[in-house]
Amino acid sequence: MKKAAAQIYKSLKKGGILLFEDLAVGDFREKKESKRIETHAIERENHLICHFFSEKEIKQLFRKFQEIKTEAKTTNPIKSYPELERKIIRAIIKK
Repeated sequence: MKKAAAQIYKSLKKGGILLFEDLAVGDFREKKESKRIETHAIERENHLICHFFSEKEIKQLFRKFQEIKTEAKTTNPIKSYPELERKIIRAIIKK
């Protein structure tokens, strides 16, 4: 992730904007019975690795950028299971 953030910084022109959206800490998929491979990261049965971001982590990862605005969103995508909360984090990051 650090290499990707550095490459994005290098690739964007001054004043360029990155729109970031991904899974957030606390999403119901993070809580499922999965193999935990590091803090806030799991490996699913199909070997797909899922990472769940926090606002603090995004700000740290993109700290070289001039401006970072984040927004968290929680929804209940499966109406018959309202306890399953999908958590998404969005960021607008300006160089």
